[in-house]
Amino acid sequence: MSIMPPNLPWQPEEPSPACARIMQSYLSRVPPHLAGVYFHPAVGANYGQRTSDGPIPKIWLLGASHYEWEPQAAQRGLQRPPTLTCWNIAAQLTATTHRFYTNIECTLLGKKPTPAEREEVWSSLVFSNFVQQIVGYGPTARPTPHMWATGHTAFQSILAALQPDIVLVCGFELWDKLPGGYQALEAVQAGKITLQRRMYGHTIACRVRHPSSPGFSSRAWHKVITRS
Repeated sequence: MSIMPPNLPWQPEEPSPACARIMQSYLSRVPPHLAGVYFHPAVGANYGQRTSDGPIPKIWLLGASHYEWEPQAAQRGLQRPPTLTCWNIAAQLTATTHRFYTNIECTLLGKKPTPAEREEVWSSLVFSNFVQQIVGYGPTARPTPHMWATGHTAFQSILAALQPDIVLVCGFELWDKLPGGYQALEAVQAGKITLQRRMYGHTIACRVRHPSSPGFSSRAWHKVITRS
């Protein structure tokens, strides 16, 4: 699940200047007319770009859902904006870091990132959540079966529009909720870690343990991901 923003209520028209710049950079790259998508994906500036060594692999990081952090938000009629996902990543780069995103960075790099490396990681990939609704209050809130089901359209829409090479699916439960229409691939083993894989068109989806789960080892998952 996504992180909790700071304790003070966040108004979308009042992010910090640095946060606003990063959010706008993400939003400027969101493909138009994404079916079933409410929360805009955070599309990094270097996603799909080439370097002197060739094209950068297109990686899509897929989380499960957002949860509400304000008590009684539903009773107050509070509606979180479509920019929430982009705000979360921008906040990771400009404010306090959070375990979920930091563990993703460490998994991709194989080490704790410097600020410059952190910025490079998020500029090179796409992040979004599967469920397109707030699932409830607090990190223990779970999506309903209907929420899981309606996430299929957004998944397929983003997959078709952004054409990632790899989807890193964060969480075993989320993996089990993905839509069908895939080709099963042989799993990759590294030590005690098994990387389940499947193919959606030309895109390889990989099952990763939830980065916020107890006992998650970014170093161990880095080893198995780099083998795949």
